[in-house]
Amino acid sequence: MKRIALPTDFSDNSWNAIFCALKMFESQPCHFVMINAYEVGSLHMARPVSTRVAGTLHDSAKKLSHEGLKKMLTYFDDTYRNEGHSFEVVSKNNSVVDALEEVVVEKGIDLIIMGTNGATGAKGVFMGSNAVKVLKNIRSCPVLVVPSGFEFKQLKRLVFPTDFTHFYNRTELLPMLYLAERNHTTLHIFHVAQTIGLSEEQEYNRATLKKHFKGHAYEFHKVDIQNTVSNAIKDFSKAIHADMMVLVHYKHTFLEKITQEPVVKKVAFSAEVPLLVLPELE
Repeated sequence: MKRIALPTDFSDNSWNAIFCALKMFESQPCHFVMINAYEVGSLHMARPVSTRVAGTLHDSAKKLSHEGLKKMLTYFDDTYRNEGHSFEVVSKNNSVVDALEEVVVEKGIDLIIMGTNGATGAKGVFMGSNAVKVLKNIRSCPVLVVPSGFEFKQLKRLVFPTDFTHFYNRTELLPMLYLAERNHTTLHIFHVAQTIGLSEEQEYNRATLKKHFKGHAYEFHKVDIQNTVSNAIKDFSKAIHADMMVLVHYKHTFLEKITQEPVVKKVAFSAEVPLLVLPELE
């Protein structure tokens, strides 16, 4: 049984990510842990407050958190029918990142699914800083971010960008392969070309990926960079009508090292389909 964490702030965006998760894993046994994290402290106040006022604010935030989660649990008890799915709620007085790190360990979480509002305006100001923080700091668990308003229908085409310079352990690809196997998904390995040919190391890593993907439908694609890596990924995904993108968030990723652009962050901000970010194995 999959154990999936669903961070929520009770917004429409977080509800949408939850419904996306339920549809995506509709036919698979899952235990969903809905988490609300709240923080009350001097660092989050516009001005210093007394201990009494801080205590009152804390009690109020705690009450709202517990009441909100209780309503969510009641909603699923009353209206949702799937014998393979079960739910529990967790309220934590902590930051979203710290709360998730705790829950991942305490509950044995396999995947985090959360919403993201994407970018607004030409400057790409991110409206959904919690998703940014989670993508940046959670390295022990896969994270799936769902764009605002996205409605999950199928998972037939999945885009996996790489330049073949990184050796992928099959274990770190398992969350992607799990989804692909159960949805009869075609994996589109997107080679972000930076050189004319592949080195011996790249050829070896490419061959290793073929072994990892044995038994799955997959295709290799080579695309020369015309603008930026993040735009190339998004353009290609849109061209083939991809249903999901997958990146491995390993240290000093080639995407950032070569282009000097924070690709995981940029793709997450403006993606029109869910982005699955896999942690690098130590």
